[in-house]
Amino acid sequence: MDEPGMRTENGLFRCGFPTPDLQLWLAQHGRERLRIATYGLSTFRYFGHYLTNDALPELLVGVSGIDSMLALDLHDKPARERWQQLLNRSDYESRKNLLRMLRKASDWHQAGARIRIALPGRSRGLMHLKVYLGQDAALVGSANFTSKGLTGDDQHELLLEVHGRAVVQLCAWWKASWAAAWPIEDSLEAANAVEDLENAGSHSVAKGHLMNSGPKTLLGCWLGEWGAWALNGNGVVSYPHQLQAVE
Repeated sequence: MDEPGMRTENGLFRCGFPTPDLQLWLAQHGRERLRIATYGLSTFRYFGHYLTNDALPELLVGVSGIDSMLALDLHDKPARERWQQLLNRSDYESRKNLLRMLRKASDWHQAGARIRIALPGRSRGLMHLKVYLGQDAALVGSANFTSKGLTGDDQHELLLEVHGRAVVQLCAWWKASWAAAWPIEDSLEAANAVEDLENAGSHSVAKGHLMNSGPKTLLGCWLGEWGAWALNGNGVVSYPHQLQAVE
């Protein structure tokens, strides 16, 4: 049986630790330009060492949990405004998932990589393809560009090497997908603004719990999964239109 991380004669890579052949392939074929499409991402600090050459890749990262209908009118907006509005429109779980991915993506961006986020399509379909695209060859399979996906010894991931016409078709797919994806420039500023707002709301609530609920006391309000809500002076969860001073 082939060892994990080793290439077989037909160009099939079994991912897992150790991965010398896979790293060598990425270094050789990505020397001039390496493009990676992935559904998951490890941070640059944690996984940047995996790429042995100096040239950082272009990264196209798919995300889940985002309602594509929320972004239909945002594609032509300035970058910061686009991200800000999408984050504001998303529910709590979607926003948390997107913020987590933007943090990881920003880590690579700050290191010098070009990176874009592929939002779900009009029918909410996900960019789930895993591709490692070099100049004259590509790896296609199930392994995300993550530490677990490429080096985890408990993973059962495969990457198949392709050449010729398949690479031409993948380059055409990349060009179209890259053009439709969102650059992450200014996304970190928008993410910080949203997180600061949420943290301020959480702080107000925590502070309110330490106070006596005296007359006309409002303990705090914040945005939750079900919309804006708050605690009134009696400590009862209420929607904004139900809030009133309590004697």
